Amino acid sequence: MAALSLPRPGLLHEPWSLSPNVTAPSNHTSRPDRGTLATKWSTSTVTVGAGSVGAGSVGAGSVGAGSVARPRENRRVEIRPATADDVERIARVDVLARQAGYQGLLPQHLLDGLRAADQVPKWTAAVREAAWPHRGTLVAVVSGDVVGFVSVRPAEDDDPGVAGMGEISSFHVLPALWSHGIGRCLMVAATATMAVAGHPSALLWVVQTNIRAIRFYTHRGWRPDGATRDDVVDHVTLRLRYRRELR
Repeated sequence: MAALSLPRPGLLHEPWSLSPNVTAPSNHTSRPDRGTLATKWSTSTVTVGAGSVGAGSVGAGSVGAGSVARPRENRRVEIRPATADDVERIARVDVLARQAGYQGLLPQHLLDGLRAADQVPKWTAAVREAAWPHRGTLVAVVSGDVVGFVSVRPAEDDDPGVAGMGEISSFHVLPALWSHGIGRCLMVAATATMAVAGHPSALLWVVQTNIRAIRFYTHRGWRPDGATRDDVVDHVTLRLRYRRELR
């Protein structure tokens, strides 16, 4: 498997600190909001909370423009590839995050009808078909429980202009842990994974009225490229395509 390790927290100005055994290879340079690329897969553990965030980081109570408040207690967050044992927990996060995140954006009866059990076959297949670093799902684990995930793959749009790009196809965090820095950990790992896979840039799709998600992506360096897509879900929902450079 190809692999990644997360960058030094002092460069990211985030409320995380890396475990001492996560090191960067000498032939790559860390950059803000990008994973440091390594030559083999290694599980990366970060601490989200009020602990040390490294030299060059901002002080307590402020973690940079557009960032979120720190949790009251330190939380060790493990970012790793999903396994078959994670499938039911991924399905649970998927449903709870969509029900909370799309409230008021999609018909309520559709959100109320979402069931984690119905999502298990999809995620079982996704985990089984993973081909790292080109395709797969990363999970964020806190206290032994999956609290977020992100799926990456080669871009599948019918658009010659995105040939060779990576894509984030799904990205959710348990609503109870929104604004705790977990999404940021996942985004760093996802972009680093796609860079390891050789993609020079990546794309994702977001509902145009999902202001919270758009704000998050914009602060992570994603920008709209002008492409749109109509998704018919009991009515027409317009999605916008965002992209960012990985190199």
